[in-house]
Amino acid sequence: MGPFKVESLGKRKYMLTFVENTTRYAEVNFLYKTSDTTCFIKAFYEMVKTSTERYPHSFITDQGGEYVHKELETYFKSNGI
Repeated sequence: MGPFKVESLGKRKYMLTFVENTTRYAEVNFLYKTSDTTCFIKAFYEMVKTSTERYPHSFITDQGGEYVHKELETYFKSNGI
């Protein structure tokens, strides 16, 4: 989501949410810019993989530009997503 008219205390204008379907664990991340999305997706994937000893098989998005690009597509393919 974003950009918000009012920045957060950390000067961030965007928000990214994750929900892990098995455990229903939810996480909210605040971003400076939408291009930070890939870094947070990779970190979330690793956190789920480490904490549940399973890895995500799918990733559902709204098909926004921050999710549909070559770097993320390559990362998903290499991890079986």
